[in-house]
Amino acid sequence: MRNPATVEVRIASDDELPLVYEIMRAAFEEYRGVLDPPSGALVETLDDARRSTAKGGAVLGFVEDRAVGSARFERRTGHVYCWRIAVLPVARGRGVATAMLEHIHGEARRLGYREVRLATREVMESNLRYYRKLGYEVVSRAPHPSGGGIVVELAKRLL
Repeated sequence: MRNPATVEVRIASDDELPLVYEIMRAAFEEYRGVLDPPSGALVETLDDARRSTAKGGAVLGFVEDRAVGSARFERRTGHVYCWRIAVLPVARGRGVATAMLEHIHGEARRLGYREVRLATREVMESNLRYYRKLGYEVVSRAPHPSGGGIVVELAKRLL
């Protein structure tokens, strides 16, 4: 699946939330036993995902008509918060995450927002480099709510 192909992104329907959740769980599995504290994605339930999606929405990313990525977003005061950005390992490096984020940027604009935020752990240096490359800037650093490690929040102003 590494050859060039068009990435398509669309808003997930309510019926597709189990697929959004399955992709997220599969993509985050590589962090099991690696992150301390463990990623909340690995203990989140489908009902948790439904509740968060009700505050905004979710997107699915497709390559060759196969769903290989998902991300969720929530409307918050002054910005749209994007999280659980997930791409299956077989499809990484194909622009799926970038396409999903761009779609969420467009959705945020449509909803009247001018900023999108997201967060990652400081130890995930490749994530930090990637988000900065997309124009995100660090707006805060704070201890992880469960203790251990630092969470970095980043924001991107939308034009």
